Amino acid sequence: ANGWGNEEFQDYTEGKNIKFENGCLVIIPRMEYDLVAKKPVYCSSTRINTKGKREFTYGRMEIRAKASKAKGTWSAGWMLGANNDTKTWPLCGEIDILEHIGRLKKHLLFSLHSKNHNHTRKDGIQYTTNVTFDVDFSDDFHVYAMEWTKDYIEYFVDGKSYCRYNKADDTDQSHDSWPFDKPFYLILNTA
Repeated sequence: ANGWGNEEFQDYTEGKNIKFENGCLVIIPRMEYDLVAKKPVYCSSTRINTKGKREFTYGRMEIRAKASKAKGTWSAGWMLGANNDTKTWPLCGEIDILEHIGRLKKHLLFSLHSKNHNHTRKDGIQYTTNVTFDVDFSDDFHVYAMEWTKDYIEYFVDGKSYCRYNKADDTDQSHDSWPFDKPFYLILNTA
């Protein structure tokens, strides 16, 4: 499929893998089958975003969600620098608010990605915190929040703080190293 940088297996569709039910937006990943060969051929899912509709610089973002329980899924609520058409990832910046991998039911990742801080660099400081919880995030709804100021980005789950990344702690003060002072747009998807 299109991969979107993570070698993801699904194709994103418009409308086919999304519905509104009981006041909730539901993203439905599906295994698509070849009915003649009677075997799975690919996965489909949906990614929605606010690019060109609503962009944000600083504030508090909250996502109330129940993560997917299926193995192989990756539930995510995240933000990407609105200038990603001219500055590609990771220069545009990425803020992961909710990142839940289906096989790791009690784990969440809290991450920031930039030029010097991303998973492709072996020599850089990773702005990723992997937290193990006592709950399975696919069992019930939880509130995932990110508080974003000019000085820091802090992550919360159900009102409790779990990690904070401070701009002042970044040894490289260039704009590309800390691109989190400009507009970002919101993305919700299940990969």
